[in-house]
Amino acid sequence: MFAGEAVSNIRTVAAFCAEEKVTDLYARELVEPAKRSFSRGQTAGILYGVSQFFIFSSYALALWYGSVLMGKELTSFKAVMKSFMVLIVTALAMGETLAMAPDLIKGNQMVASVFEVLDRKTEIATDSGEEVTAVEGTIEFKDVEFCYPARPDVHIFRDFNMRVHAGKSMAIVGQSGSGKSSVLALILRFYDPISGKVIIDGKFNLYLYYFELESFQRSSWINLIISMM
Repeated sequence: MFAGEAVSNIRTVAAFCAEEKVTDLYARELVEPAKRSFSRGQTAGILYGVSQFFIFSSYALALWYGSVLMGKELTSFKAVMKSFMVLIVTALAMGETLAMAPDLIKGNQMVASVFEVLDRKTEIATDSGEEVTAVEGTIEFKDVEFCYPARPDVHIFRDFNMRVHAGKSMAIVGQSGSGKSSVLALILRFYDPISGKVIIDGKFNLYLYYFELESFQRSSWINLIISMM
């Protein structure tokens, strides 16, 4: 995201002679991903080495034991080679399974996160409240404090206040991540603020009946123009 914004706004970056600053910021952003990639690379390398060890060790063991049996005239060269080929196929299967271990672990974590989202219960009541049939469109934020549940340590709003009168338009301009989309998310009650109030036509939106998103999209009372600088 950082690199994309810097490239798309390269004229602004160049105008302020901030190329080196942006490059340094980007380098710092890469430190943690580089550490994680190095750790994953070490894990994959160790598992690959273990898989190769099992493969070639099985080859050596099979040939050695076959030579012992042939020396005692308990088997023939043909039988040894048949057994050796079966062992090769088995060892390759084991080696490939171990080499896929990082991907299996990653897939398990991804599936677990999906089911965690599916099993999560919303704290927003969707089947109670005062049903609103007509909306004028006055929207007000009073001392709103908000952060996303997935990032509780990153505050989007602190003591945020705003008032949009019915029939009027307001442009909210800011860089990516500054909270433009969060304003709409709070109005539509996709999330509830930690503190403060979101008021629609003088009524606290926690006490209003939860509308479906499609109903909001068809309504014309939200006169906010969300744009990026």
